[in-house]
Amino acid sequence: IALLRVLKGGFMTPEVSMYLVLTIVFKMGMAAMMGYYLFKVNRWAGALFFLAAISFTHPLYTRFSDDALFMMMLYGGLYLVVQREKSQPFLIGMVVFTLLHVYFAVLQACGITDIMWIPTHNVRVEGLMGNPNGAAAAIALCIPAFFQKNLKYLLPIPILGLILIDCSGGAIGAILATTIYLFVEFKLWRVFIVAGGLIALVLFLCFVDTPVIDQRVYGWYKALVLYFKGFDLPFQKFLGVGIGNWKLFNDIAIKAGNIEPGWTRLHSTFIQGFIEMGFPFLVILTGYLTSLRKLRDPHMLAALGAIFIVCSANSVFHMNAVNGMFIVIWLSIIGKEHGRSDYRSRPRGNSDGSTP
Repeated sequence: IALLRVLKGGFMTPEVSMYLVLTIVFKMGMAAMMGYYLFKVNRWAGALFFLAAISFTHPLYTRFSDDALFMMMLYGGLYLVVQREKSQPFLIGMVVFTLLHVYFAVLQACGITDIMWIPTHNVRVEGLMGNPNGAAAAIALCIPAFFQKNLKYLLPIPILGLILIDCSGGAIGAILATTIYLFVEFKLWRVFIVAGGLIALVLFLCFVDTPVIDQRVYGWYKALVLYFKGFDLPFQKFLGVGIGNWKLFNDIAIKAGNIEPGWTRLHSTFIQGFIEMGFPFLVILTGYLTSLRKLRDPHMLAALGAIFIVCSANSVFHMNAVNGMFIVIWLSIIGKEHGRSDYRSRPRGNSDGSTP
C-alpha cells in the first residue's frame, strides 16, 4: 500500500533517487506496523498512527514530515514500553526530574548562570528546559506524580519552581491538576477545594504572571483562516497540510503575503494537530476522550487535567520532546490502569484462570 501511494504521488522524478523512494516506503510501513501493535493496546492510539502514515506523504513529503514521523515512532515505542512495565519507576523518574529541574531553577534565580558543566548564558529562569513555557509545563505534567502517599510532603518544591519560573501556562495546569485530585479524593470538602483552587489561580495571575491571551487567540485565528482559504491542495481541507508541515506552509504564506509574520509555532497541540492531520485527528481525539468517560482515579484525572492545559497552550510534540515524553508516559499509564475494553493488551488466560 505504501509503495502504491509513493508511486501514485509522483515521487519518481529525476531529482528523487530510488533510495529515497524505498526509504519513504519503509517509513510508511513502519508507521503502519507501529499502528497495528498500538491498536491492539489502544485503538485510538493505533488509529492516530495509521493517520500519521498517510499524513507523512499527504499532501506532500518534506523533511518536516520526516522529522515528525520519526518522533512519533519514538513516542509510540515509549507508549508500548510503559504498557509492559510497572508504572512506579516512571512516576519516581518524574519526581526526580522535577527536583533537579527546580534545583537548577533556584540557582538561576540566584544569578548563577554557569551551573556545573551546563553553561546557560541566560538570565531567564528555565531550569533544565529551553524556555519558561516548557519549564513550567514540565512541572505541571510531573506534579501528579507527587500525589503519592510518601511524596506529598515534597509538593512545596514544584510550587516554588512554578513561582520562580514565572509562567502562567504551567501554573494553570498544575493548579487544575491539584484541584482535580483533591476534588475527587476528598468529597466532603469539594466546595472549599474549588474555592481554594480559584484563589490560588487568581493570586498567581495577579502577583506572579499574567498570560498573554490575545496574541495566542489571534495566532490561532490566522492559522485557521489560512488553513481553510490559503492553499489549494488535494483533500487538504479534510486531511490537513501533513504531519509536521505547519511551519513550512506558514513560511510559504508569509512570503506570498497571505498572512502577517508572527509565531511559527501555534502554541496549541490541538489546533496544530487539526491543521496538520485534518478532521480525522478531531475524530480520533474525540473518540479517545469518550473512551475515558468512566475514569475515576484521582491521579489519572489530575494528569489529564495537566495534559489538557499544557496541550492547549503549547505545541508540545513539536517544541519539546521531554514534555512530549511525559505526556506519552501518562497516557500509557492511564490506558494500562484504566482497564477498559479499549486497552486490550492483556495475556489471555486459560479456562482455569492461569496464564499460558
